[in-house]
Amino acid sequence: MKRIIFKKQGMKNFCNHIDPVELEFGIGKLLMVTGPNGSGKTSMFQALPYTLYGVCEKGRGEEVLNDKTKKNCHTYTEFTVMEDDVVDNYRVDRYVKFTKKGNTVILNKNGTDIAKGHKEVVPLIEKIIVPYKLFTNTLLFGQKVKTFFTDLGDADQKEIFRKILKLDDYVLYQKTANIKLKEIVKLLETILRDVAINNGIIDSGKNEIKRLLLEKEKFYQLKEIQLKEMKENIVPYKIELKLKIEESDYYAKLNLTDELSKIDNDLGSSSSRLNSMDNELESKKNEIISQSRLKTSELEKGAGEAVAELSADTLTKKDIITKKYSELMNNIEQEFSNRLRKEDELNSKARLISANISSLEQRKTDYIIDPDITECPTCHQDINEECIELLQLKISEIDASISKLNIEYDNTINEANNISESAKELKQKSNDVKKEYNSELYELNDTYEKGAVLINERLTTKLTQLKDLVDNSITNVTQSNIAERIVLKGQIEELKSKRESLVNKINEYNEIKEKVNQIQLNISRLNNLIESKISEEYNESPIDSIKNKEKELIEKNIILKQSEEEYTERVEMLKFWNSGFSSSGIQSMLIDDSIPFMNEKISEYMDKLSNGRYSVSFDTMKAIKDGEFRDKISVEVFDNQTHADTRTKISGGQERIVDIGTILTLGDLQSKIQDIDFNILLFDEIFDSLDDENVGFASNLLRQVSRDKWIGIISHRHIDSVESDEILSFR
Repeated sequence: MKRIIFKKQGMKNFCNHIDPVELEFGIGKLLMVTGPNGSGKTSMFQALPYTLYGVCEKGRGEEVLNDKTKKNCHTYTEFTVMEDDVVDNYRVDRYVKFTKKGNTVILNKNGTDIAKGHKEVVPLIEKIIVPYKLFTNTLLFGQKVKTFFTDLGDADQKEIFRKILKLDDYVLYQKTANIKLKEIVKLLETILRDVAINNGIIDSGKNEIKRLLLEKEKFYQLKEIQLKEMKENIVPYKIELKLKIEESDYYAKLNLTDELSKIDNDLGSSSSRLNSMDNELESKKNEIISQSRLKTSELEKGAGEAVAELSADTLTKKDIITKKYSELMNNIEQEFSNRLRKEDELNSKARLISANISSLEQRKTDYIIDPDITECPTCHQDINEECIELLQLKISEIDASISKLNIEYDNTINEANNISESAKELKQKSNDVKKEYNSELYELNDTYEKGAVLINERLTTKLTQLKDLVDNSITNVTQSNIAERIVLKGQIEELKSKRESLVNKINEYNEIKEKVNQIQLNISRLNNLIESKISEEYNESPIDSIKNKEKELIEKNIILKQSEEEYTERVEMLKFWNSGFSSSGIQSMLIDDSIPFMNEKISEYMDKLSNGRYSVSFDTMKAIKDGEFRDKISVEVFDNQTHADTRTKISGGQERIVDIGTILTLGDLQSKIQDIDFNILLFDEIFDSLDDENVGFASNLLRQVSRDKWIGIISHRHIDSVESDEILSFR
């Protein structure tokens, strides 16, 4: 069993309490706290849930600050947790508008801080102890009884009851089982789909095999028809071959090749003489042209040397001009580069000064104070005149620095602008020098071009005279060669005519021989086709491939069937757990088990609280029409004297007696279900509206319960019939 022992609760500047107050808990003790309304009694107990959860009946956040101090609120709780021979000591400190700490909460375990901040600490507290709503319905009966279990609505009662029984855990289990069930069902559907696809492929393969077998039968039928056609096609070729061989034998007897050879010899001699005449004429022409080229080369060489001499003189003058202007331009460009570098340095300095001015302006805003603010927003100290004067002095110092930097900035910008203007002047000077340089180069090039043109004009005149002389010499040589060529060409034309007739006959003979070869080739090709067609067989590899694929798919289906059986078994198992974790499964069993226990406990407590007058029982509806379980708890009350059978028909005092029995019963149920035990019970104005007899019944019961717990009772009046171990009075 897990046992939680609260040791002490402290507070300062919490609600009605300004001075530090500490309440020590223990075991086997009953404390009575009395005092008038507004004296701080309730705050003593409410500090405990506020420290742990950051909320209580007095409010949340800064609502619990003392109205006078309005700051430095500090509450703390110390408790021990014992479970499985392990003892851990915890301390929770909660601060509200506290100097240096601000608003925060710190959880300490065995002397070490393990969590800080409301969002981190509260979930750990609810895990270590219980959620806030269970705390205020099993350990603390508040003065505002409308927040207690019996006065809550269906939804809130349902939430408290589910938290005690930890039914939300089973909702999570069911959700997990349902998710896993959907995953397995999806996998099972995939397997069934794959099996169906494989079966479809197998059926399709069988149909394809039938089609291929019919195709095979047609293949061999077509083969017989084609063989018959091929054999019939050979007969015409054999007939034509016989005729062409007879024609070839006739031409072979004419000796056409020998006669053609004799004509070619005569034609060759005549052509050789004609070519010789051409060569002689060409040789004479080449001699004339060669002499012409030598003279042309001599003339062009002289002109070239003159142009080269003129060009060399021009280049020398260009080098002198270029050297003069190059030195001048280098000096100007060096000075221009120095001024640009200086301008960049001044601009960088100006940007740095501007950044410093912006930084000082930002610092100045940190010292400016809103006249409507009287308290420092960071340290919460009052702002006095001395503080204001000090801040104004700092502002004045910053203003002086800014003014000095502004002057330095203006001087730097002016200097940079002056350098920029001088750089522009240098740029203009550079452009003027370039123009002068280009002008002198232009005049020099113009002089060179005019001289070169004059030399070329003289060369052209001399070459024209030389060409006219060469043309006249070639004309005379050509005319003497033409007469002899006319006679020789006539002889050649006659030989060509004879040769052409002979060649035609030879071509006819060759065509016949080519035709014989072609017919023999066609016959050979047809014989090869017939042999190939005879050896040709139908390709049965597609049929074998389909059969192998069918075998492979059948083996896959066997494996898939095994997986189908496995997943089907898992689906049934997950359906069982999905149903078991549902509201009609284990949750229903837990609720059914808890109701008899609660009715037994409430019956024991009501016998002691009312001497058997009031009967109280808990009940729950089993199921609604659609089968969903409703874990709604109803509290049934019956007055055995007046026969009042609902809570609305009994008095306020009677309701209070039912509330006492209910909180004790809920605490026992929590201890039984969660295997947890606490050492405290806190009751605020528990005896309100009770007569002396009922006060006696209630005090006797609480006295019995206090044997192993620490019970605190708040009352605005002292009650002598309550046998308390200690009385704490507030004035």
